[in-house]
Amino acid sequence: MKKIFWIVLGFSICVSIVIIATNDIEMVKTEESSLYMEVPNEVQSVGYELRELKEFFEGKNTNVPQEMGGAVVPLRFSDVNAEFPTEIVGKGYSMYKVKEGGYYYVFWRKTYRSTETMARENVEVMFSAYIPVSQEESMFDTLEAGISTATDVSIIDPAFYINLVMSSGIYSFSYLNHENVLGIKYYDVSGKIDGYDDLIIEEIFILPRNQAPCVYSRLKSKDLPE
Repeated sequence: MKKIFWIVLGFSICVSIVIIATNDIEMVKTEESSLYMEVPNEVQSVGYELRELKEFFEGKNTNVPQEMGGAVVPLRFSDVNAEFPTEIVGKGYSMYKVKEGGYYYVFWRKTYRSTETMARENVEVMFSAYIPVSQEESMFDTLEAGISTATDVSIIDPAFYINLVMSSGIYSFSYLNHENVLGIKYYDVSGKIDGYDDLIIEEIFILPRNQAPCVYSRLKSKDLPE
């Protein structure tokens, strides 16, 4: 990887990231944090095949628009619970044990029409992802700033989380391990985003997972894959 920007302990950098995390990312560390439904964390003892989970959840994310593969009709809690018995744990996520190893995570958000708390009847799927094991940063070495696109990132890491609404720009985040995520900032050439190919990598950096303005900062350490 030609240009890697390490963000670890620098005071000014950490302050800027905290500002981003608290002000920009929806449903992670904003005013919604007080509305998360806290319930005992009981991971399903039964494992599911990855195929059936992907068939049900893929294409149902609401963090990206339809033209970028987002949901046409959001999945509500009742839809998911009817297929896979579900608990909402921690800061608004569910997890399913996968027979092939690892976990499949579903991250929830309040429905746009709801003014109620983060109760089951008021939530819809925002993002889902399969994380089998920790990932090495070297997996992303082929990415080049100014050349590679978000499509290239999605091929390396299908579980990357992209945020299009941060005031400081467009970012994606890939889970690496308990401590870190890999962050990528993008720019678009045309001013119109019709797909991942329109997002060109501007810079790549490493960020502590618990400070990252993305869904992966929600996960409790004991709920992460090894």
